Amino acid sequence: MSPPAETFNRALEDAIYAAPDDLSRFDAYAAWLRQQGGPRGELAVLQLERERDGDTETSDDEHALIEEHAELLLGDVADDYRDWIDDDYGRVTWRGGFLRSIRASTTEPALAALLAHPSARLLHTLHILDLDCDECYDDVVQAILAADAPLGALRVLRIGMLPEGQSELAGYDGRNCLSLGRLAARCPQLEEIKLTCPRFGMGDFPALRILDAADGASPESIRAIAQARLPALETLRLGLCREPDAMWASMAWTADTLVPLLGGDATPNLRRLLLWPLGGESCDDLLEQIAASPLGGGLEHLAIGDADPEV
Repeated sequence: MSPPAETFNRALEDAIYAAPDDLSRFDAYAAWLRQQGGPRGELAVLQLERERDGDTETSDDEHALIEEHAELLLGDVADDYRDWIDDDYGRVTWRGGFLRSIRASTTEPALAALLAHPSARLLHTLHILDLDCDECYDDVVQAILAADAPLGALRVLRIGMLPEGQSELAGYDGRNCLSLGRLAARCPQLEEIKLTCPRFGMGDFPALRILDAADGASPESIRAIAQARLPALETLRLGLCREPDAMWASMAWTADTLVPLLGGDATPNLRRLLLWPLGGESCDDLLEQIAASPLGGGLEHLAIGDADPEV
């Protein structure tokens, strides 16, 4: 028997899309869901009460309710969900009856099914560690684009995980997400993107405040950033390699790698630029080059590696 069809309130969801960190908007939606009957309203009330008590972990009562109504609340991704919450690297959180954040290794079909499910309507943070293979993450983009559901609350997208061990790191410079820019129209509300794949595209993300590529950004990726329009970007973290004989030689920066960014046209509101050397190379000349550029004139913080401020 199929689970009963659910009804949703788009006006209340639109209010959450506008301010997905405002707990009072979830309260209003939880009250409406409770009036409709069904397990989602009950789950929403449980979760909001727990959150107000300062407990960030899903309770036993919530887990039991989710399991009891897994067909409705998780559908075809129920088994994947159980794998994610049992994975040492995975993490799943809920808020007000809906999935709040997902950090998991998965497959493209499972990710597409998750994003299309009603429980992901208010998803705020998506972190895909691995997807089918270790090199290409364009399937993450494809799954997001294919989701037949609103993703208006999505604010944080993180892609990839740094490999473990020398043998796995050897091919790290081939990891890519070249179609990332296709998400610009689908998710213009994204505020943070973190990429653990050095070769990536970029698009015009009007709300993006943080772009984190501290684990490596190829020269081609730097050019992609410079060619985009990122008017709200405040913090940019870039991992760099300047040793031609390094293991990641195809990621090596030359003296002119940063030139496309130095005019500051793509990032007029950039205030913090952090460079993370991936070897033992000195970056003093780069700091001087940036500081003397139009981009450097607007920065409040320019530093190397662990001088990163809290943001």
